[in-house]
Order: sequence, then C-alpha cells, then structure tokens
Amino acid sequence: MPADYPTKEPESRGPEARAGQPKQVDAPSPEQDERVAAIRRVKERERDAVERRASDSAGRRVSGERLGVAARAFTALADNVRDYAIFLMDPDGVITFWGEGARLIKWWTKDEAEGAHLRLLYPAGGSDDGTAEEHLRHAAEHGEYTGEGQRVRSDGASFWGGITLTALWDDSGTLLGFAKVTRDLTARRAADGMLQAAADAAEMARAAAESANLAKSGGYAGGSIPCSRQWSW
Repeated sequence: MPADYPTKEPESRGPEARAGQPKQVDAPSPEQDERVAAIRRVKERERDAVERRASDSAGRRVSGERLGVAARAFTALADNVRDYAIFLMDPDGVITFWGEGARLIKWWTKDEAEGAHLRLLYPAGGSDDGTAEEHLRHAAEHGEYTGEGQRVRSDGASFWGGITLTALWDDSGTLLGFAKVTRDLTARRAADGMLQAAADAAEMARAAAESANLAKSGGYAGGSIPCSRQWSW
C-alpha cells in the first residue's frame, strides 16, 4: 500500500481510541488510477498549449502530406459517425486516436483519452465481461474480441456497451495495435428488460387464472369430481 494511505487500525481498538485518527482509505484500482491520470494529463496539455500551437501548425502540414488515403478515410469515418465510439490503441492498449463518436458516447475528451490505457473506460476491477487487459489479450490471441458489458463515462456513470475489439497486424505478422468500436446498448437493454418483465407478468397471470379455474372446479380440470362411493341398485 502506498505510503500516503493510512494503515488500518487494529480491530480491538474502539471508537474512542480511533478518535482524531485519519479514516482508512482503500487503495485505488488501476481503473481509478487511469482516470486520475487522464485529468492530470489534460492539465499538463493545457499548460503547454501555447507552445504546442506553433510547432503543431508546421507538424500538421508534414503529417498531412504523409497521411495515406486509407488513414484519411478512417479519420473521417471515426470523426463523423455519431452512433459508434471508434478509436485506436497501440500494442500496449494505450489510446492513440479518439474519434468524435467516442467523445459523444463515452464523454471523455480527446485530451483526456489519448495517452490513457484502455482500462480508463472500465469500472474499477473490470466489468462483468472481464478486464481491459483480458480483452486485449484475447484480441491479440484470437484476432478479435466481441461482447457486451458495463463501461464508464467521464462523470463516473456507467452504460451498457456492445464491444468489438480488433487486433491490427502488418504483413509480417507484427502487432501494430488495436481498433475498438463501441455502441451504446443501454436503451436496447432496458427495452429487452421491459419485454421480459411483461412476459413474466403474463406468465404469472396465466398461472393464477389456471389455479383459480381449478379451485372453482374443486381442484379437478374439466369440472368433474370423481365419486368414491359405488351405488348398487
């Protein structure tokens, strides 16, 4: 545990003995560390913004000349598609390109996201479908990871996302990085939940009606009640 965090008091010490002592703070998760780093990175970039503008102006002209048609097409797609979050990562899972659709869905700005690890977008400890590291490893081994799970927006709110994480390789088989596409499925999942709830309610109503009919007929289907007495004439 980092030195900045207070150690836990022995269980035997009561409230009186702990009075005035700092409250125990759990160690932050890697996902939480990534979010703190994102905020710090934005502040550093804002501080250096004036110096960057001059150098970026010339740099964009050079990089623009080197940018191929495919790269231009991808950038245009990622920046203009609004229903999908599209972004790129290096082989270590660090975000290198953050599209406008990603900002609209996940709410992290370009300055916050670029330079952060993929775990920035996951709940603390990972989601129900796994951690960022597990998904990167799966994509690297199998070519792609697809699934659904909770992801985290910049304000800490979670949403249900449909995920496609694809490994990118060059002709020699070297891993260049990853491309990730996320779609917000929160509304669809809520609608599915409502449909399932309605189906469950209908089934309960049907079972209740059937039980009521059986009760009216004395507990026997069809309304006939067998008689155990045999009459002799």
